[in-house]
Amino acid sequence: MRIFALSALLFTSAAPAYAAAAKPSFAALAATMTGRWNCKSGAQTYTTTWTLLPNSSWIRGINVSQTRTGTSMSEDMETYDAAHNLWRIVDMEPNGNMSVLAGSGSNGHVSTQSVYPDTTQHVRYDRVSSRRYTLTFDFIIAGKHSRWVDTCDRAP
Repeated sequence: MRIFALSALLFTSAAPAYAAAAKPSFAALAATMTGRWNCKSGAQTYTTTWTLLPNSSWIRGINVSQTRTGTSMSEDMETYDAAHNLWRIVDMEPNGNMSVLAGSGSNGHVSTQSVYPDTTQHVRYDRVSSRRYTLTFDFIIAGKHSRWVDTCDRAP
């Protein structure tokens, strides 16, 4: 199973936005992530478009890639739970699979671990600049460790 975004995850905060803040905030997340991002993972490319859901503390990421069999689309929902100091992400795949991740971090670096359907997924978000972030995926797939890194750049 290939999880595209969390492209988020995603985690998603900018170092400049957090430099003055002691704790992450949803406002910083929304301000730094909304818009379109071009992402690459090895030979695979995809776009992620993040939007703020009206009247909520959620941002929504739509991930679109071209595959051999056509267009594939997944969706991510992300928020920051200030009461528990946790980032929360729900990742929904086109085949009906989903994952729920939670984690902590600030200053442009967030580490999450899946809590559903199991605990075998770890995703780390690192803000490289105001126009770039990376996602490092560490998954156990079919009993074997897999790691890959996605690089996402803000679209012009």
